[in-house]
Amino acid sequence: MTVRHLLQRGLVLAGVMSLVACQPGAAPTPPGGAAAPGGPTSAPSGPSGKLTVALAQPLITSLDTGTGNDPQTLQFMWPYADGLTWISADGKINPGLARQWRTVNETTWEFSLGDYRFHNGRPVEAQDVVETYARYQDPDKKLPARTIFTGARVTEVTAVDRKTVRVTTAKPAPTIPNLLQLAMVLPMKEVNAAGEVEFFRKPIGSGPFRVEAGEFNAPLRFVAMGPDFPSPRGTPKIRELEIKIVPEISSRVAALRTGEADLALALVPDNVPQLEQAGFKIFQARGTSTAHFSLDLYNGPTTNLKVRQALNYAVDKEVIARVFYGGRARVDTAQLIGPDVLGYNPALQPYPYDPAKAKQLLAEAGYPNGLRLPMTMINLATINKDLAQIVADQLKQVGVEIDIQIKETAIWLQDYYGPPERRPGLFVQVINWDQTFEPDSVYRWYSSDVPVENGRRWLDEAFDRQYQAARSELDRARRGQLYQEAARLIREGAVAIFGWQVFGVFAGKKNLEVGQPGHADFYVTATFSST
Repeated sequence: MTVRHLLQRGLVLAGVMSLVACQPGAAPTPPGGAAAPGGPTSAPSGPSGKLTVALAQPLITSLDTGTGNDPQTLQFMWPYADGLTWISADGKINPGLARQWRTVNETTWEFSLGDYRFHNGRPVEAQDVVETYARYQDPDKKLPARTIFTGARVTEVTAVDRKTVRVTTAKPAPTIPNLLQLAMVLPMKEVNAAGEVEFFRKPIGSGPFRVEAGEFNAPLRFVAMGPDFPSPRGTPKIRELEIKIVPEISSRVAALRTGEADLALALVPDNVPQLEQAGFKIFQARGTSTAHFSLDLYNGPTTNLKVRQALNYAVDKEVIARVFYGGRARVDTAQLIGPDVLGYNPALQPYPYDPAKAKQLLAEAGYPNGLRLPMTMINLATINKDLAQIVADQLKQVGVEIDIQIKETAIWLQDYYGPPERRPGLFVQVINWDQTFEPDSVYRWYSSDVPVENGRRWLDEAFDRQYQAARSELDRARRGQLYQEAARLIREGAVAIFGWQVFGVFAGKKNLEVGQPGHADFYVTATFSST
């Protein structure tokens, strides 16, 4: 099938945008934080009703809080677990289990815990934080949460007293409060007593909901702790939360129509007309992620800058955004991050669609007759091969033959996070930045912070110097300026086929009131109106 036919059919990516993080508003609270509220802000009557949510297939099969720090994974952890801080949908850093924090010096932070409890009634104490963080950092466990601490250069976490935690870093780490919202605290005495496998079948935390059923072979069920249980994020408005894993988009739409679900996430523009006609409420989330095709900068033709530039000129991103996404995407970036993230550089322009320029650059790079590259993507129902095929067909027009390879998730992850010899020419990818609204979690993969054998994508001395200077800068405005220069170097290096920012689509019952998905307060604030 040709590109034109695919585009005319309006095929859309159901992709890794299975949960789209939303746009922040206010700037994060400066270091030092603020005192936490004394308790929840729920209505006196307490939570009521049940919310059933249909979600796309996740990359995880456990409620282990160490298994990821992306919104798609965190959506399963936020109901029952808390971090020391949390970032609300307006982009503000709020006190979590830590009621306040301060900088002792430029490499030392202190967090003072509030009077919060785990679901079994035991107080949350500093030793729980210390042992939880030690678990995440254990190299033998190989938990994805470890990157939270390596990225922040954490060297030591200690308990000053029962309610005070001290975090020490090798170099200044001004975004520690942002990052630690992702490191959710566990009751480590209970984890150790039960054993990790058994504990995470029905884990306990300190969050606004307790886990009623926690295994992924059936719907996940959570019950609100209620107004008598203080939670840093307040009291939920709903009493019961049920999460159903529904891989196919058509099945999520059907679940809405039949009443099996009240809310369906990760839909596509094609679903909107029929759902609107059926009386459902349509929501749109502006994503904090950018879609792009990551390139192998260590092997083969894509080590040549002119080849990478040619690939960018060969893809008609405006047509893809307008037709493939039905206008629910925006091409305004060539820097891996979107406009809501600190350090976004508005002066940078996308690579324009110019197939003649692409052919010229390929010839100058020594490929006048074209070349062949592999492209890999995850074998999940939530990832649509049609987008990859459209890009492959566009590249073919300038002489670049693409061999699309669909792989199982485990194999794809081994390739992506493995040594350079495991990497193909192109990866279909959507990047999030861990809900911190800072570019660290994206840019660190292109820096000396990540060993090459563990997935480093690129190492350019000029970029690495700029990045290291930015991430150590305590002044937020100055840090943003330094990151803008780093973004320019990312674009000049053409480290990816830069894509677009996608607007997520989700739908629910007409009387459902819900905020933006991808944040720690999403399920806490959801409610049904009386009309």
